[in-house]
Parts: sequence; C-alpha cells; structure tokens
Amino acid sequence: MTTWVENAWYVAGWDWEIDSAPLARTICGVPMMFYRKLDRGIVAMRDTCPHRLLPLSMGLCEGDSIRCRYHGLLLGPDGVAQETPLKSEAVNRRICAETFAVEERHRYIWVWIGDRDKADPALIPDLWPCSAPGWVFDGGYYHVACDYRLMIDNLMDLTHEPYVHTGSIGQPEILEAPIECEVRGDRVYVQRWMPGGGCTAVLERGAQARW
Repeated sequence: MTTWVENAWYVAGWDWEIDSAPLARTICGVPMMFYRKLDRGIVAMRDTCPHRLLPLSMGLCEGDSIRCRYHGLLLGPDGVAQETPLKSEAVNRRICAETFAVEERHRYIWVWIGDRDKADPALIPDLWPCSAPGWVFDGGYYHVACDYRLMIDNLMDLTHEPYVHTGSIGQPEILEAPIECEVRGDRVYVQRWMPGGGCTAVLERGAQARW
C-alpha cells in the first residue's frame, strides 16, 4: 500500500496543458479534473460526477462550469450543482463534487492534497528561475514505472552521476568534492563546490552550439 504525504503541494501539470477543455489527472491516487475559467483561473475538482459517478473530465465546459455528459448535471467551479438533469426541478445544492486548492506558479499548476484549510501558497517551493525574466525554462515528462520514492532516492543521491551519466552531466570531480548538507525545518539543502573542475559534456556541447 502506497502512503502519500497529504498536506502538501503537488505539481498537477504544466501551465500550457490546462485550458478550457477538461484535463484528467490522478494525483496521489485521487482522480482529478482541471480546467480554466473564462478569467484563466484554474479549477481543480474530483473527477467524479456526484450523480452517477461518470468522470467529469468527459464533460463539457460551459462558461466557468462543467456539465456531465451522462445526465447533464451542471456543476459550478465550486463543485456545487447549478442545474439538474430535469430543468423543471429545484436544484439540490447539497449535490456537489469535491474541489481542491490550486495555484499557478513557476510554469506549474500546483494542487493541495489534504486539509484544504491548511493550503498555504507560501509553502510552494520557490522555483524562481522557472519564471524569472532572463531565464529560459520549459520541459515535458519522463514516465517511469516505479515507486515514486525510488525517484526521490535517485534525485537526492547524485553520486551515481559519474557512472550512469558519463556522456552528459557526469564528471569525476563530483566524487572528489565534499558535500555540504543542511536541514532547515522540513527542507534539506545540499551543495557541492567544485572549483577548477572540468566542464560536463552537456555544458560543453551547449557552449559550442552557442559560440
């Protein structure tokens, strides 16, 4: 059984992925649906219609709302029912879908998993180079069939670089330079200074292409 850290921000996608058409994503085992409102704000909602459980990502956006394709239930961006399948019936506003706190920052769409009242935007990692003027940043995905904790272990332990990535970012100076590690609250800061070290293959190719 996979255990998730619930009260935390997770990247749900790139800013360019989410538009007026619903987008389905599963975050920490929770099926979610994302779309942009008319003002370009983002809605994050459980991808399940409360009427007959059809995925809302199969629905149609109407203004700022989402209409289920099964019986036509219309839900507002707050997840509350706005219109029932039989338009002559009074709307039961107790019918609703769960919504999630969502923020757009540093080219990413962040969604909060856990208690919504604890969703503090200040806890989003400060990835300022991803959105600062003068910096170029973009990317895509690597789909890796493994437990997410193995990926964290891989990215935190860079001593494998000289052996696994010899033709790109690996260099022997990585093993020769000491690592400085500091824990501040729930964050770990790691740095390694390599004065006089050689240029990695990736940087060398980039420099040659530029000049």
